[in-house]
Amino acid sequence: MANYLKQFSEIQIYSDKNSRNQTCRDIMPQGIVPQLAVGYNILEGPGQTGLGKHPQWHQVFVVVRGAGTLLRGSESIPVQAPCVIHIPPGTDHDMLVERGQRIEYVFINKFLETTS
Repeated sequence: MANYLKQFSEIQIYSDKNSRNQTCRDIMPQGIVPQLAVGYNILEGPGQTGLGKHPQWHQVFVVVRGAGTLLRGSESIPVQAPCVIHIPPGTDHDMLVERGQRIEYVFINKFLETTS
């Protein structure tokens, strides 16, 4: 297996079509490490990531800078760096940031094992 090394400047920036004021990078795309994908999000206020729900993976957010509000299922949770958040598979979630605020976090997707 080849080593994987990328500078952030080499990784394409994108935004989810349902988001507002969000930039994303897939810093370790799915397929490099089995059942794992890693990305980096920056959300500027006023902004939101857009409602997500991923039945095929666990998601972990490692908040490295800033603050915001996580909507997870029926919960509204204030978050501030540094912190770690787990989002179980199939859970509705969205991150919100107020005007003048910013949050940066690594997201880790751990894919569920599939059975044949």
